[in-house]
Amino acid sequence: MPEKKQKTDHPVPAKPTDKASSPPLPLTAGIVAAQACMDMGTETIRFFWNRLQQGQKTQ
Repeated sequence: MPEKKQKTDHPVPAKPTDKASSPPLPLTAGIVAAQACMDMGTETIRFFWNRLQQGQKTQ
């Protein structure tokens, strides 16, 4: 007769909790704010670069 395996023979890994899987809210908000600031800076530089190129073409 085959042996029955007990549930403890193959332990199931613990599920991560919500607190462990996501960073705290102030850190998340800071990351989002930093990314938005970088995006705005990139768009500002792109805008001025295009304006400079258009100004050179018209001169």
